[in-house]
Amino acid sequence: MLELTTTQIAARLGVSERTVQRWIRIEKLQVQKIAQHQYLVEDSDLVALTAPQQGATQRNEMAALREDFYNLAHQVSELGRIMEQIIADLTALPEQIEQARLTVPLNMEESPPGQAEARLAALERRVSELEQLIQVPMYSSDSLPADERLTAKE
Repeated sequence: MLELTTTQIAARLGVSERTVQRWIRIEKLQVQKIAQHQYLVEDSDLVALTAPQQGATQRNEMAALREDFYNLAHQVSELGRIMEQIIADLTALPEQIEQARLTVPLNMEESPPGQAEARLAALERRVSELEQLIQVPMYSSDSLPADERLTAKE
């Protein structure tokens, strides 16, 4: 038996370390683990894997790598789409805040309940007073008190 790391096994078989790890996991390569990435392996098991299957193994590994690449490319594309949406949302945020300010005046939030109604009632009373003043008949200069009379010279 040989004491080898996954890197050494991969170099002897002409495959990647990832392939060796996969073969160990699916038990295509029989090993005894003795430490982290350190294994005891029969030389005959290594020879059996190298001879007839080397070309097929490389093709399978290429297919697996290609699939991994396309999966990653899809994930990158999806992340790009998500980032574009986030940027669009952030760009629109100041305008949405301004629209909210115009829709809900800030002073309404600060006013106690009923203050707006009280102010409106006071304004309505003042308008009524002004309307009554306008409807009062005009005074003749004789009916006005002396201090309110205007002389022709003024």
